[in-house]
Amino acid sequence: MINETRLLETFLALVAIDSPSGQEETISKDLARRFAELGGTVEQDEHWNLIARWPGQGDPLMLSAHMDTVGKDVGITPVIRAGVIYSDGTTILGGDDKSGVAAILEVIRSLQEDGVAHPPLEVVISVGEEVSLRGAKLLDKSRLTARRGYVLDSGGPIGTIVTSAPMARWRRDNAPE
Repeated sequence: MINETRLLETFLALVAIDSPSGQEETISKDLARRFAELGGTVEQDEHWNLIARWPGQGDPLMLSAHMDTVGKDVGITPVIRAGVIYSDGTTILGGDDKSGVAAILEVIRSLQEDGVAHPPLEVVISVGEEVSLRGAKLLDKSRLTARRGYVLDSGGPIGTIVTSAPMARWRRDNAPE
């Protein structure tokens, strides 16, 4: 069962780690440690992207999020007012996409604690999402085994599931492909 208190604590700890795009080394190392402590086999590429795996039964399932935050804010201090999490007003909050990372960590903990059967899990946490999906573009996709998955990064009301979205591909000269 999802432990909401632990989920909140994880989220608050993650947003306090500085990780603007291009500065993800510290949070990547922290996440690699967290995934390893949960028994995951962790791979970290030269760009700081992470892939972590846990065994299970059936076809592998990917869970994905990104670790960088928009802008260049550092020193984020989260505060809770009336049950809502905010920044202290001097920076962004950094919930995009550390909320997705925290949710993935909690799902893994909950599956382990509850002894729930699950498919093999492949967790992909990328860098540079806020700067043209840089980490996802640089990730060696041949290292992935899952053919289906969930990306925990979207706007809209809580609980919304996005099943498709528009996209654009850009060449290096910024002209649409």
